[in-house]
Order: sequence, then C-alpha cells, then structure tokens
Amino acid sequence: MSNELTLTKNFNLNIKDLEDTQKMSEMLIKQKHYQKLGADGIFAVIQYAKSINADPLQCLNGGAFFVQGKIELSGQMMMSLIRQAGHSVTKDKRSTDTLCILHGRRADTGDTWVESFGVEDAKRAGLLSGQTGQTYAKYGKIMFQWRALSALARFLFPDILRGAYVQGEISEAPPLWSEVDLEKECKTDSKQNLIVQPEYLNQLEIEEIERILAQFPEDKKEILIAWLAKKTDGIYDLALIKKECYPNIRSRMFEKLAQHRAEKTEREELPTSMDEVIDEDC
Repeated sequence: MSNELTLTKNFNLNIKDLEDTQKMSEMLIKQKHYQKLGADGIFAVIQYAKSINADPLQCLNGGAFFVQGKIELSGQMMMSLIRQAGHSVTKDKRSTDTLCILHGRRADTGDTWVESFGVEDAKRAGLLSGQTGQTYAKYGKIMFQWRALSALARFLFPDILRGAYVQGEISEAPPLWSEVDLEKECKTDSKQNLIVQPEYLNQLEIEEIERILAQFPEDKKEILIAWLAKKTDGIYDLALIKKECYPNIRSRMFEKLAQHRAEKTEREELPTSMDEVIDEDC
C-alpha cells in the first residue's frame, strides 16, 4: 500500500510540474523576445533546464535551443555545466587553427577521455559549404572547439548533457541524400554510378609532409610550398590536398630531399684550395 501511495504522490508531483511549466510558457509566449521560440520550444527548454537544475531563463536567453525536437546548448553553457559539476576539460597543446583536441576528466571517478574535431571532420560532415561553410571560414577555430567538446561530453559526461547537442550540431547538419540534388552534390562516372566525395589528408599525413618540408633550406622549401599550393587552387593548405595525391607527393618530396642531401654532400666535399685540386688531379 505504501508503494502505491508513493507512486501516486510522485505522479501527482510530475503533473503539477508540467502544469507549472505550461503556465510559464503561456506567459512567456506573450513576450516578443520569446515568440520566435514558439510555445513548444519554450516548454521544452524550461523542462530541460529543470532536469539539469539550471536557471530556465538563462537557458531561454541563449543558453539552450529547441531544434527538430531536440535540445541544443551553446558552447559556453555546455562548458559551464560540466565545470559546475566539478569535472575538467583541457585543450591539448597540439591543437591548431584547423584541429581541436580536448581532454576530459571526471571528478567523481577519475575516468578520462580524449576527443578531437577538425577540418577533416567538418568536410566529412558536409559543414564547409553554403552558409555553414562561410561561418566555418570565419570562425573555424572556435567552431572546431565546440564540436570537439560536444563529442567529448556525450561520451564522458552524458549525465550532464542529458541528450543535448552543441549549438548548430542539429540545425547545421546537411540534409539527407534523398532531400538534395545529387547532380550538384556528387560527381558521377560515365556509367552514372555514384562516386564518393574525395577524401583529404588526415592530421598524421599533414604532419609527415611538414616534417619532410622542415628538412629543406628556406629557398627550396618555398619552391616546394609553391608546388603544393598548385594542388589547392593556389592556396597553401595541406588540409585541402586530396588523399589520393599523398603517395605521389610524399615520394616526390623524398626524391627531392635525397637530391638536396646529395648536392649538399658534394658541396662539402669540394676542394677548398688550388693545392688540393692539383693533388687530386695527380
């Protein structure tokens, strides 16, 4: 009997909570500032805020968004929730303008995880074209950071997110193949078979090319950089080089490196005086 009373009490409390949220939503929808969220959006954001013990108004005023039936959080809000719970998120020193690597650690268990997101991931997700592509072109570094944080949080801090995504993760997702003009999005061969979009160099391949480049003197390095830039429409960006070109590029650069070392050795072995020339001739 006591269990039945407890269940009935909890159910009544839940109904009361929903009714309170409904009243708050009806009040806020009258305000012009919140009308763009819609009644459903206001209701969903308030209920989500309650579930994570956050301030509903903070969530409604830019902290959370209702998109396609799911909740998106601003990057700042997501980071704030994680750190309020005592957990840690730090950026790896190897992070660059085109790649963000984040390390996470839970305060309660000590569990750790590492996630990254960069230009290669953005390309595969179809985020570098259209309006979204313009945003990434301007603010790529910060966008990569928030996407890496979202991936890290979903794995290491799911109890904090409660199923939420970072802002733009749902709204910026490209449409399904059935919803786009395939003739514009994909190339086809002579038999009209679908060809997969080209892959580009990953971070390890980029680092390998940069390591080889570093072994050349500045004058020869400039020549090689100009040669590489021709493969990306005149802009030197290794992340835009197609993966299929990597074996040839790497092979050619090693050939040039061997040639440079041979020339360097030959110069070092040249005689330094006329006496040496005479002795060698004899």
